[in-house]
Order: sequence, then C-alpha cells, then structure tokens
Amino acid sequence: MVIGPQALAQKVADNNKDSLQQLEAKIDQALERSFDGKRVTLDHRKFFSEIPHYLREEFFNKYRAQGWNVKVVYDQRDGDFVDFTYSGHDLSGGYFPR
Repeated sequence: MVIGPQALAQKVADNNKDSLQQLEAKIDQALERSFDGKRVTLDHRKFFSEIPHYLREEFFNKYRAQGWNVKVVYDQRDGDFVDFTYSGHDLSGGYFPR
C-alpha cells in the first residue's frame, strides 16, 4: 500500500507524540521563566534541533493558536533562535527584570 505525505506526517507525529509532549512542557517552562511581558527568545539548537522541520511547524502552530507570534531566525553568526512574542498590549506592567 502506498502512503501519502499527509498520512506519513501523521504517522511520524504519532510515533513522536511523547517527545513532542515533553518538548511542550520544556517550552512552557522556559516561557514562564523568561517572559517579560512582550517576548521570549529561545535557543533553536537547544530545544528544536531533534525534531523534523514539518513537525516543528505543526508544533509552532499550536503556540500561534494560543496567541503567540512565533518566528524562527536562522543566523550563522549569533546562532539560530526562536522568538515568541505577544502582539497584544504590554503585559509587563512597566517592570522588566534584569
């Protein structure tokens, strides 16, 4: 039987379900720890290098659905990173931890 690309992507996602749930917990923890009311920048290599690109995009879409703007920046000089920003009003209340 021939498998289509969407069925294959679903099969791989099902096989990686536990890993993705663990990653989601790590990301949530990093967001809670680092959110300053506007943005959080995470090291792409530390969090996302182990999962395939198409699963990464599906994963980021979950956060986008919750109101985050997620942008992946590939930078040879400074290293790749992922920006999680909030497009609503500033939630920091004027306080920025340093």
